[in-house]
Amino acid sequence: MAGATLVVSTIGGSEVTRTTTAADGRFTISLPPGDYILAPQPFKGLIGPAPTVPFTVGSDGSSTPTPILVEYDTGIR
Repeated sequence: MAGATLVVSTIGGSEVTRTTTAADGRFTISLPPGDYILAPQPFKGLIGPAPTVPFTVGSDGSSTPTPILVEYDTGIR
């Protein structure tokens, strides 16, 4: 989904960064190793925000992206 705002916080709740998804719905954020929570923000016209997603950035020195799936509920059944 294009234009969705995503907030990344530490496990303790401190905001680290935020980003907006691109036209194709993708996003990229560079983070140091650690444990984080991705919190999708409400998107106009949809039923609330997508669920939060806990994730870990490993300390193995790899620059391979970690895929994270964010699913908003459109309300269409």
